[in-house]
Amino acid sequence: MEKTQITVDTETLGRGETAQIVQIAAIAFDNDGNQLGEFNKYIDWINDTHGFTMDERTIAFWLRQPKEVQDSVFGEKTRHPIARVLREFEEWCNQWKSYNIWQHSTFDAPKLQYAIRKVFKTEPQIPYNAWKDIRTLTEITGIEKTETKGIPHNAYDDCVNQKNYIVQCLNKYG
Repeated sequence: MEKTQITVDTETLGRGETAQIVQIAAIAFDNDGNQLGEFNKYIDWINDTHGFTMDERTIAFWLRQPKEVQDSVFGEKTRHPIARVLREFEEWCNQWKSYNIWQHSTFDAPKLQYAIRKVFKTEPQIPYNAWKDIRTLTEITGIEKTETKGIPHNAYDDCVNQKNYIVQCLNKYG
C-alpha cells in the first residue's frame, strides 16, 4: 500500500521549539503529485498565546519582508485558538491510515510537537515515525528546490512548492 505524502509548513514568531505559531498549512498528495487534500489555518496569536515565545530576530525578519508577504500571514485573516487548530491538524493528518509528513525536521516538527504537548498535556496523535525530513530527502536524491511560486514565507504557498520537489525526489529512482 502506497503511503499518503503530506508536506507541512509553519510560520512562527520565533526559531525555538517554544515559538508562537501563527500559521499551519499542509497538503496531502500521492507519489505522482496528485493533491488529495489541504489544510491552512491561521492562529489567534495575540489573544491565545499559551505562553509561547517570540524572539527579536524573527520579529525583525518579518518586519523586513515586503508588505505582500507580511499581509499574507499577518493581514486580515480568520484566526482560531491554537488548541482548535492543533486538534484539527492532527485529525486532518490521521484521516489517512498510512502517511509520511515531510517538513524541515529542525524547524516545523519540534514546534508542532511541543505545542501539542503544551496545549493538551499529552503526546501528539501523529505517529513519531511519520515525520520525515525534506532536507535529507533532497540531499540524498540530489534534487534541488524547484522554482518557487506564490508568496514566500506563507505556509500554504511554501507547502505547494515543497510538494513539487518532494514528488521529484520520490520519483527519481522509480
